[in-house]
Amino acid sequence: MSHFPSNTLNIVKRFAALALLPLLSLNGQTEDRKVIKLEPTPKMVGETKWVAQALQRYHYLNQSVSDVDFKEFISFFMKKLDGYHMYFLDSDREQFELRFGLNMPTYLQDGNLYPAYKIFEKYQKRAYARIDWVFDRLDKPFDFTSEGTYMPDRAKVDWPKDEAAANDVWEARLAYEILNEILSEEAAEKKRLKEEEGKEKPKPVATKSGQPAKEVLEDAVKTIRRRFERWEKTLGEYEAWNVQEIFLTSLTSMFDPHSTFMSVDSLEDFNMQINNSFVGIGAVLQDEDGYCTIQKLLPGGPAQGSEELAPDDKIVGVAQGEDEFVDVIDMNLRKIVKLIKGPKNTKVRLEIIPAGADPGDRKIVSLIRDQIKLTANLARAEIIQVPHEEKTIPIGLLDLPSFYGGGRGQNSSTTSDIEELIGKLKEAGVKGIILDLRHNGGGLLSEAVKLSGLFIPTGPVVQVKDTTGRIKKHLDRNPKTAWDGPLMVLVSRYSASASEIVAGALQDHNRAIIVGDSSTHGKGTVQAIFQVDEPFIFNFRDPKRSAAKVTIQKFYLPSGRSTQNKGVPSDIVIQSANEFLPIGESDLPRALKWDEIPKLDLGTSQNNPEKSAKLDKALFDALRTTCEKRQGTIPEFKYLKKSIEWYRQRRDQKSFSLNLAGRRNKAVKDKEKQDLLNDSLKKLAKDKFSAEEILLHIAIKQGEKPKDLNEVDEDDPKYDIHRREGLRIMAEWIDLRGGATTSSVSQKVEEKKEI
Repeated sequence: MSHFPSNTLNIVKRFAALALLPLLSLNGQTEDRKVIKLEPTPKMVGETKWVAQALQRYHYLNQSVSDVDFKEFISFFMKKLDGYHMYFLDSDREQFELRFGLNMPTYLQDGNLYPAYKIFEKYQKRAYARIDWVFDRLDKPFDFTSEGTYMPDRAKVDWPKDEAAANDVWEARLAYEILNEILSEEAAEKKRLKEEEGKEKPKPVATKSGQPAKEVLEDAVKTIRRRFERWEKTLGEYEAWNVQEIFLTSLTSMFDPHSTFMSVDSLEDFNMQINNSFVGIGAVLQDEDGYCTIQKLLPGGPAQGSEELAPDDKIVGVAQGEDEFVDVIDMNLRKIVKLIKGPKNTKVRLEIIPAGADPGDRKIVSLIRDQIKLTANLARAEIIQVPHEEKTIPIGLLDLPSFYGGGRGQNSSTTSDIEELIGKLKEAGVKGIILDLRHNGGGLLSEAVKLSGLFIPTGPVVQVKDTTGRIKKHLDRNPKTAWDGPLMVLVSRYSASASEIVAGALQDHNRAIIVGDSSTHGKGTVQAIFQVDEPFIFNFRDPKRSAAKVTIQKFYLPSGRSTQNKGVPSDIVIQSANEFLPIGESDLPRALKWDEIPKLDLGTSQNNPEKSAKLDKALFDALRTTCEKRQGTIPEFKYLKKSIEWYRQRRDQKSFSLNLAGRRNKAVKDKEKQDLLNDSLKKLAKDKFSAEEILLHIAIKQGEKPKDLNEVDEDDPKYDIHRREGLRIMAEWIDLRGGATTSSVSQKVEEKKEI
């Protein structure tokens, strides 16, 4: 069993994502031959029984499956398939609730997936019927001079009452999709001609009547038709286990948003993410119009080492060793990935169409699979020279995307990597360190505790309470610290779970200043992975087992406050668009409640303040005051304020016009505003702090080289305002500290105020 705070923002299942596309049953047009009659295997029956029991046995709420609102559960499963309420009718929901609701506990206890497959069967019939309807409708004219509108985000809208209402929705949806393609093509054409210095006139997009030009409309319709052709193919690739996984995850979601069922494939993906490694060829793949295309090559992998593969190469065939090739054109990407992956030191052959080559020009590339370390997900560091009052102060920045740990035979872990980078930063003479957790959604609890210990002598890091009320204290017992100088933690609403443990513990120990959004995400729960018990699948030879990720505990900081829902508040808040987004734990359905428990004695860290750079009220006040002043005066914050307001206006727009002339006019105005913001950003980006990237030994070993961080890309300027302000705050802290002990910092702050 493995305990960890999971990545909050990574819980959507692979096939549930298909819910962005259309369907609906139309008077029996669907051919029965298209519909997949799914049946559960005996193993899946055992897994389903086990999940129902595991939730009752392990979940923090100590709740019976029979206590679930099964009408809500059925509706939730339907939403997993049909997230934007485009497929089912409201009468379908009523029918399923009446047919299955009362008997659902019995179905689950018996491992009977009949309700799941009957609901999916209805979904699939409606999907095929709607696809037929779409193909027929695309052959007919559209009116783009009307004043109609369409609301793309229908997640909170009811399902259509009847087929007539559904048809109205889809009339608007197709017009909206076609308009998007027309406007996108117009923008691309203008960009192309601008790059070619206007040697040609752009193709006319609209006629005098306000309708799209014939050629432009035909191209847009072809694109939409291809999209639905691919969707039709994908729909036919659902397998019984896909539906089972969505169904059982819908059940676990009735307990809380972080409990989930994990199929064998999902569990392997999860372990790969946590351990930052997998066995394969070292390439990131994507689907482009039915072709499996190489997006990028991973440093140190067999694909890069072969020197025969490159980004944009297309993989059209895969063979194991010397076996025959399997044609993978139009194959589901996940299936292709499974063909390419395999045991270490085994051969895989790829049939390739090189990037830019004629489709008939193909070559065969043989590769030996090997262990790939996902260095892109590992900790990274920079040394940044920050100007401050006629001098430059070197500050180290640690960027940590997740809390990972090495699996068997893997030495790399969050704590060991951060400790290595801190050593390199100290050798380079940095005066302060910033730990950037803004995009860190969590990971291993054990690594969060050990990482906190790198910055405090000893003491409590986090408390964990289980369903019985028993509280366990996780302590740092190692008096050794890797860094005892000024420390800042950058956070955002995306900082979740393990990130909140570290930020909250360092805040409670008064060891670091927390800077960023008003608070972190607010995920204060612990999940554990439980694999299916042997008795439920004892007749099966396959050693691979599925699992359930179940919420079993809640987090509390040393102060006794929970991180659940409320998160960790920042000591200094920097304005951010994240404040307007529903991305916090409290925005998730069935999130557990906030509470608190008794606080702990901070121990050695509290009794020996000279062991590390501490913070006091006078210092906080001084740093906060100057930061707030900058946010009201300097150009980059004026840009940020305008950018946030622009983003907020666009986000608040729920409906879009289906009038071509109106959309084009709005697109022109929107582009003018966006161009003004981009011009401002480009000017700001020229004023970069000098920086040097520091790599881990494992990254260097795999052939990775430090990036040139001082180069400005005119087309894609990088300018991180929140990070820059964090660096300024740190530079000011270092200046106020001036090498003095903690007890004398307050005096220096007061002296500076008088000046």
